[in-house]
Amino acid sequence: FAMIHKSLCHLFLFFILLHQGFTHRIKNPNQEQEEWQMPHKSTNIIEDEEMIVATSSLSLSLEQWEASKNIANFIGLQRIKSLTIPVSVNLMLIGFNGEGNQGLKISEEQVSEWLGHLQHSMPHTTIPIGDEQLTIVKTVTATTPIRYSTSINVIKLSPMVNTLVENLIYYNMRPDEPEENDSHEKEDSEEKYHLDPNDVATLLTDLIHGLGLTNSYNIFVLNPGTTLQEGEVYGYRAGFSDAEISYLYNRPDIVLPDEIPKVFEKFPEDEIIGQSPWAGYYSDNNTAKIVQKDLVEQSYRWAIDYIAKKPQSNPSEPCSNEDEDSPTCYQRPTEKKTLLQFAKDMAVNGSQRSVHYLSRVHTLGTGRPGLGGVREDCLVDSWIGHSRLAFLDLTAGPFQWGPPVSGEGVRTKTSLPTVPRRGQVDAQKGVGGNLKPVGEGAQSEQRAKDYQNEVDLVEQMYAEECVSHGKEADNEFCRALKKQMTEKSTGKAHSIIEGSLNEGAGASQVEDNFMSRLGNLISMTLKHVILPSSPIFPSVFAEKVSFHIYVISNDLTEKEGMTRFPYEEFRSEISKLKLPTQEFEFHVKQISTENSPAIGLAIKNSMRKILLTKMDKSGTLTPVSTTYLDSHDLRFHLQHLKEIPESQDEITYDSLHLRRTIPIFFFNLNFNEPVLIDKYYASKALSDMILVTRSNFPIWESRLTCNRNPIYWDLANPLRFMLASTACLLGGVIPPHVTYNEATESAIQNWIWSVGDNPLSMTSSGHHFSLIQRDQVFRNYIVHSLNHSINMVNAAVNVYSQIPTTRENQPAIEFLNAKLVQKNYLRIRELWLEIIGHSSELNFPSAMSLIEEMMEKSVRMRKESIAVMDIFELYKCIKEDDNIAFQNVDWLLPIGIVIDLLLVILFFLIRGFFTSKLKIN
Repeated sequence: FAMIHKSLCHLFLFFILLHQGFTHRIKNPNQEQEEWQMPHKSTNIIEDEEMIVATSSLSLSLEQWEASKNIANFIGLQRIKSLTIPVSVNLMLIGFNGEGNQGLKISEEQVSEWLGHLQHSMPHTTIPIGDEQLTIVKTVTATTPIRYSTSINVIKLSPMVNTLVENLIYYNMRPDEPEENDSHEKEDSEEKYHLDPNDVATLLTDLIHGLGLTNSYNIFVLNPGTTLQEGEVYGYRAGFSDAEISYLYNRPDIVLPDEIPKVFEKFPEDEIIGQSPWAGYYSDNNTAKIVQKDLVEQSYRWAIDYIAKKPQSNPSEPCSNEDEDSPTCYQRPTEKKTLLQFAKDMAVNGSQRSVHYLSRVHTLGTGRPGLGGVREDCLVDSWIGHSRLAFLDLTAGPFQWGPPVSGEGVRTKTSLPTVPRRGQVDAQKGVGGNLKPVGEGAQSEQRAKDYQNEVDLVEQMYAEECVSHGKEADNEFCRALKKQMTEKSTGKAHSIIEGSLNEGAGASQVEDNFMSRLGNLISMTLKHVILPSSPIFPSVFAEKVSFHIYVISNDLTEKEGMTRFPYEEFRSEISKLKLPTQEFEFHVKQISTENSPAIGLAIKNSMRKILLTKMDKSGTLTPVSTTYLDSHDLRFHLQHLKEIPESQDEITYDSLHLRRTIPIFFFNLNFNEPVLIDKYYASKALSDMILVTRSNFPIWESRLTCNRNPIYWDLANPLRFMLASTACLLGGVIPPHVTYNEATESAIQNWIWSVGDNPLSMTSSGHHFSLIQRDQVFRNYIVHSLNHSINMVNAAVNVYSQIPTTRENQPAIEFLNAKLVQKNYLRIRELWLEIIGHSSELNFPSAMSLIEEMMEKSVRMRKESIAVMDIFELYKCIKEDDNIAFQNVDWLLPIGIVIDLLLVILFFLIRGFFTSKLKIN
């Protein structure tokens, strides 16, 4: 029985070695192994759970083998705790050097003091959005080892930049109520002005290119001076106001081209993906401090060049010779264009998009029966541009938008910090000079209690942030905490708690409050705009993506249903999210409920009605009947229809050439009332499909408001909603007003950055993806691939850690090519660093080119670890039967294999003897 058991073990061992290709690794025990170097820990980027001291060479010494405890220690493998992706962000404060609104001047010391605490390291989070829509219920999402490290560079610019911004705002501002339209009644006592935010974004984009900052993200905080009086405000809006649209409607003196384009030219930013990155300011040293850079001279030269090369849009000349030394010297144009002059110039010299927009305004106005109309966009004071920039104007507004009923994080008039008035600052500083010192007159007992609380707090922070598995972390933050602990233990820091006699002199509570809120706003911008969360379903990169679009119509012919699907615009915008190595396919199938009753029944069974509350302009709450499709029921019915083939996704990491299919169901519904999805949405992304509804309501009052006016949706053309859902399922792009709160373990909303000419914005009718959103798609591809690679490597390390290195199994090392395992492991780490390096430069095509090799080696390491585990288990099986040393019975393995092969041959012969032959007629 023992010999049969041993023979079977040999047989299994032989086939495992043959399958895994390990037979060539059985070597002479006396043959020396080549030396190898311990993999070095990469600081700041790769964080291992523990640093294991491995042997300097893979010697077959019995002492080194036993001392290693397990194979992972013997080879020098560590579990990966986290990978950090550096992200460079430039912060430019324009108008804060005394030349802007209220003459506010922010010093470099204030910048370091109030902005140095910004969160420089944050985890990549997933958010419960998708199958289960936003909820305040706690939802623990999957954790990821990927983190981001932001390097914030505060760029100091020339005051001339602020002059150009002020000049552009002043001479492009138009009143919401056009001066030519005397018949239009004003609905608001507050006089509002607006300008196109793309004009400001174009100016700032030119500045970014001039300073060579295009391979990083740029946040602009504007504080321009203004000539508006009390009761007058200005903001940003892409397009005309409602009063301007009514004035331009059907005017005979506006001559439009005979052919109005439908497919527009690309933005200049659309061609950036795939090019080599520009020189930037990213630093490899994660010092947890902001870096201030002086580019005053470079920005001044840019401003002079910008003035010289803009003769048509800026016809004025620079200052005279006697004023050349003034950094803000610039002569403005002498007059502004009227609305009619502006519209005529747009019709002749405007872009294809502008001409198309003007034609709709001229033909439809604010609303035509059966044809729809054009309504104004929300008036805002922040904007996300087409390039890698976002800006907010503290002089503009304030404004408010969001869901007034059953909503959270609504943008209010107090959401942004208010620039302190000069008189307030001076008064506060005057009072501050006479403030009583903090420590003077305080009771010694209370001081001692406060001091002890401070000591306990520092010790608690050090224990939570800097001590893991009994080992202390060595970084700047932890060293600073340890220094504080040492000082407090010796009593040196007692004066810090008490306060000096001059504490509070010259302090300004108004300025401090402004700077603290500004820092919080910038931190929020990083989370919502630059590095947002991703949805619960993974963003899987596939070389080939097929979009199967099903246009489903009721009571209409299939031809009519197809004409109402915006195919060309959808294909053009989605193609922007494609990497150079990817291939997108679009397949459209038309289905009528008259020809397919099963689909009509699925729609009917999924339809629901509910009463929702809306708030009108006066603040009155009114119930509104809403018809919607339940996404879960509808998906269940669609998955069981024969007209809808099952998705044939090839998403497996054993085969790295992935193919992905994304089904899009476009329901063209002809009912007497609009039909939504899950109460609130015109389109929604599920984990395996996208649902879109179209209704014959081109101007529909949504549940969102802007400045107390309703925001209207064009449900007859749900292009922008469909693009947002597709980007969510394809690449994990979520709306900028949504993020994940780790403290409450739930999704939260903040509507400050729900702006921009993009499909994710709820305050604009635009549908053009920006570079920031395209970067989100590519970064999510990389994060998902890195996450999967880390999980496989950690799983392999776990397997190797479970294999003990003992005196009894030391001869079995002949089946383990430790040098090859270590080489593969080192190469994976090198690939991680290369991918992260390209990602930090925003060179995503180069980063994605390394994903295939990384995944291939990660899969191999995982499979080989399982094979090694099986071999050592079988070796243990053999040793339990016989205590004879393995190296002294070299004749046993070949004899056992011969016996096993004879048994196999005998088995097949007996099986063939008892198997009856088939008769062939």
